[in-house]
Amino acid sequence: MEELIKVSIIVPVYNGEKYLRECIDSILTQSLKEMEVVIVNDGSQDNSLEICKSYVGDDRIKIINQKNLGTSIARKNGIKAAQGKYCMFSDQDDFFCKKDAFEKLYDEMEKKQLSILQYSYYSKFKFIKIHRKHLECSLEREELLKTRISDLFGSGGEITPTVWNKIYETKILKNAINNMNVSLKMTEDICLNLFAFTDENLKRVKLINFPCYCWREGIGYSSGSFLKYLDDYDELKKIQKSRIIELKLEDKILWTHHMESIYIMISYVKVQILGNRSANDIKHDIRLFLKCAFVESAIQYFETKKVWDEVEACYPRDSEAIYNYMFHVMENSSKNIKIKHKLKKLVRSLI
Repeated sequence: MEELIKVSIIVPVYNGEKYLRECIDSILTQSLKEMEVVIVNDGSQDNSLEICKSYVGDDRIKIINQKNLGTSIARKNGIKAAQGKYCMFSDQDDFFCKKDAFEKLYDEMEKKQLSILQYSYYSKFKFIKIHRKHLECSLEREELLKTRISDLFGSGGEITPTVWNKIYETKILKNAINNMNVSLKMTEDICLNLFAFTDENLKRVKLINFPCYCWREGIGYSSGSFLKYLDDYDELKKIQKSRIIELKLEDKILWTHHMESIYIMISYVKVQILGNRSANDIKHDIRLFLKCAFVESAIQYFETKKVWDEVEACYPRDSEAIYNYMFHVMENSSKNIKIKHKLKKLVRSLI
């Protein structure tokens, strides 16, 4: 009789040679031994695959080698291959900082009969390490849909969009990837959590402050300009809206769903201004945003619902440069006089 695999840990890898060994070692030295490590090499061009192969003598290691298809496909293939009762993730440049992490998380899943357990983590930037806490709570599916579902559609909620600070029932994840019939490059974790947390077989979700994972801030698996992934956001928003309608949550969630679209655009522009990019470059980027279906849809929604005052109230006063750049472009990009006026009010509220 084969030994039960309690936990599968999926690690997508792409050109991660700098920190990969630290990541894998932090997994293999865990006190929980009944586990497997599913490493998905996504067509790395550096020494990542050789590093992975150096662990082949450990029978807990399983290596999947694929051509470069992106994080989404790498995680999907990892989930398909996972044989553990529960499933976790790690990014190639991060690491687990408590040796009993898997054991304690597994015990909590078993004891409380949970479908998903979210744990807190450390964000690490150079020599600074911060404990990223959240509200501790335990929710059954119906209560989750009533009180915390908006977390899955907006920023700043207690349930985070990341997958590397959670342990899932593997069957929940396998159901989720069956529902994800598109390949997303940047927003795949948001989409995966959307289907996992709303799965009809979900029993109970719990959030705890147990910082056992260290996230290296500013280092990511996916590379390239954010703007390359605007099509991803368009596709994600379509998926989210479809799921909202399917769950009959329009009245609860649509405001947050569209608010996030405006937030994404404004947050991006703020970062670019702080990075001292030229005015012409930023204007060009804003024009790209305004052509996106998810931004157009948000503008139309707020115009129809007449809730622009609420939108404005969500944004603090900020740099006058944001107003100058954004309003100028938005004014010249919109043919609708009413929307121009609303956009002017929205952007003016930033200063």
